[in-house]
Amino acid sequence: MRKTTSLETTIYHQHKWEDEKAYSIRQYLEERKGYLVLKRVFDIFTASLVILLIFPWLFPVIMVLIRLDSKGPIFFRQKRIGFLGRTFWCYKFRTMYVNDTADTRQAVRNDPRVTRVGQFLRNTGIDELPQFVNVLLGHMSIVGPRPHMLKDSRDFSEVVTNYRFRNLVRPGITGMSQVRGCRGPATTFASIFRRYQVGRLLRKEYQPDAGHPDHDRDRFPHAHFPF
Repeated sequence: MRKTTSLETTIYHQHKWEDEKAYSIRQYLEERKGYLVLKRVFDIFTASLVILLIFPWLFPVIMVLIRLDSKGPIFFRQKRIGFLGRTFWCYKFRTMYVNDTADTRQAVRNDPRVTRVGQFLRNTGIDELPQFVNVLLGHMSIVGPRPHMLKDSRDFSEVVTNYRFRNLVRPGITGMSQVRGCRGPATTFASIFRRYQVGRLLRKEYQPDAGHPDHDRDRFPHAHFPF
């Protein structure tokens, strides 16, 4: 039997929301069942088109370039945090030399672990294309908060109150944080909080009043906030 995550347990509990309504997250999600079904249909349709029309001709080219550039597998898979805190295997094209810190250390600017082809793939976002398979499998959506590796998810949750509430939606290949320029490593409180705040603008109703992000600003009065 699969172990129930803490977030899955939380969705049955009632909270006092910012609009003063008292109801569970489960009720909130059920009220938007129609929207979520349409979103899933859109994901399946779009992912199927990409897999059928783009994968057959683009993947062989990328696979040859990766193979010629460095030794190692073509694809890289990593456990990420998904919907309701469940873990799943997230797939990408390998952009780094094989190393022992891929699951614990974020990529940084001019990271020596990144290959020449990998740098191009990262700059263009092509390395994320295999995640359309994750979308088709139901692990991800096309639009949603980016999934974190396990270590980052634990670390960020310790820094920002209710950070785990971002897992009330499926993670996405792209999201509002990327559109608004929140890219690259999140190594400071300000960078972590900014990603949370941008996502919160889209999910304002989800956040219990007790977990308002402004409370975290008070907890870190010396942190620099560029927003």
